Amino acid sequence: MVLIEARMLFTLGLKRFPPVDVLLGIAAGRPPMNQKALDYLLANLQTHYLNFDPKVFEGVAFLPATKPDGTQILAKPGQVSCQGFQVVQS
Repeated sequence: MVLIEARMLFTLGLKRFPPVDVLLGIAAGRPPMNQKALDYLLANLQTHYLNFDPKVFEGVAFLPATKPDGTQILAKPGQVSCQGFQVVQS
């Protein structure tokens, strides 16, 4: 019965996977949901988000990073660097 209900919902427009802009909107938000959204995106890059291009979202601060002074922030894709001011957290 669940499969029939799922098909009906997809027919009515329910998305099978959240759009990347929605995920990044959550990833740019507050913990703990921001980390969960980023983890989901990274775990599904090779299956559902093959066309993801971080340059399209260069204005969105969604990458957990650490400034040289140790301050933890969310950085924009163009702001992170191993030699510059901020380093992406692992």
